[in-house]
Amino acid sequence: MEPLLARTDRPAQPFSIGNWAYESYLTSVHKLYNLFKLCHLNLVGGIIGTLLVEPCAGYRAGQLMDLSLDRSRFTNVNPESIPPHLQGRSIIVLLHGDKSKVGLFAPMIQAINSAHEDKPIFAFNIDVPNGVMKRNRGHVPIVVTQLRNEVLALYPDGQIPHINFVGHSSGGDFIQPIIAQLRNEGVHFSFTAIKIGSLTKAKNPESKANKLALFDTTARGVYYEIAGTRDALEGRISIFPRERQFHVDAGHIGLLFSSRTHEHVNQLIT
Repeated sequence: MEPLLARTDRPAQPFSIGNWAYESYLTSVHKLYNLFKLCHLNLVGGIIGTLLVEPCAGYRAGQLMDLSLDRSRFTNVNPESIPPHLQGRSIIVLLHGDKSKVGLFAPMIQAINSAHEDKPIFAFNIDVPNGVMKRNRGHVPIVVTQLRNEVLALYPDGQIPHINFVGHSSGGDFIQPIIAQLRNEGVHFSFTAIKIGSLTKAKNPESKANKLALFDTTARGVYYEIAGTRDALEGRISIFPRERQFHVDAGHIGLLFSSRTHEHVNQLIT
C-alpha cells in the first residue's frame, strides 16, 4: 500500500468570539438533531441539521439520492460476474447510512475509479425497515444476506479477496458487526474498514476500552475513521488512536463530496 497522506487533524483554533460562536452553533444544531432522534424523526432532524450547517451539500445530496449507478457510466461498478483477471483483486464495498441511497456515492465512485481502475466496486441500497439501520433490531443479518447474494456469491469456492469496506454514517457503524457475523459463519477474509462521518464514542473508560478492543488492528484488518470538522449530526469526538483518525473540513453529508475525503479513501484502499 502507498504511504498514507499526511493526516489533516483538526487544528487547534485560537480563541476568538467568532470561533466560540460557531462552535456553540454546531453544538446547538447537534442537540437539536438529537432531539429529533428521540422523537424518532431521524430523517427530519437530518434534513434540518444539514440545511443549518451545509445547505449546498444538502441540495447536492437531493440531486444525487436517486441516481442510478449505471455500469455504462462507472467502471467495474456492481459487476454481474468477475473476469478471471480480476478474481484476485481486492474489492470495495460501499455502505450508505440511514434514509440514504447509493446515489450519494457517485462522486466518490468516480474518484475511486480514477485511482483504482482494476478494483470492482459494489454498492447496493440496503433493504432495512424504514431505511433506518439498527444493530439491536436484527438488521445486521439483512445486510449480511445482501452482501452474500450480491458480492460474495461472485467468488467461487470461497476465494474471497481483500475487502475494502467504506461506510458512511450508520453504514460505517455496521462494518464491524458485519465482519463479526461473517466470521462466525466461517467466512474469512482480510479487510480495510473506513468509517466516514460516524465517529466512535464512549461514555466512560470501561466503555472506551471495550470498543477499542472491537476496532483493534489485527493481521486480518484495520479500521480508520474520517471525520468532518463541521459534522453537527454525528459529533466530532473519537476514541480511535490519532494515527487512525483523519479530519476533513466538511459536515456530515459534505464528507461524501469532499475531494479530501476521496483522497484519504483512495490512499487507504489496499
